[in-house]
Amino acid sequence: DEKNTRWCVKTKYYTADVDVKDLTLPIDDTADAAGLDTPPEALILLFDRSREETLTKVKEWVKVNESSLEAAEVRLCLANNLSRPEGWEPADGPAEGAPSRWEEEGLMSTRPQSLGG
Repeated sequence: DEKNTRWCVKTKYYTADVDVKDLTLPIDDTADAAGLDTPPEALILLFDRSREETLTKVKEWVKVNESSLEAAEVRLCLANNLSRPEGWEPADGPAEGAPSRWEEEGLMSTRPQSLGG
């Protein structure tokens, strides 16, 4: 499922036309990872922290599109855990150590990188 939106971002300092591609990946095992038509300048990947299969699908998609993603100057991988039921805790306990695990798996970097080349 894919939606494309064109935004015009206007700030005090700049105006930018932005094309946003909203791509929702199916979770079932038979679905192929969707490819990118053109390399993105920025990428935001979102997975559902309460559903392990969504992180697995993000990893598969990144692997298939790896060469296209190298051009992205901004890369974010985010977990949506904002609306948890009251008293809810993940089955495996708090997510301590998760950021280091994500960095080891190549999904996140906490080190600054040069954007200028």
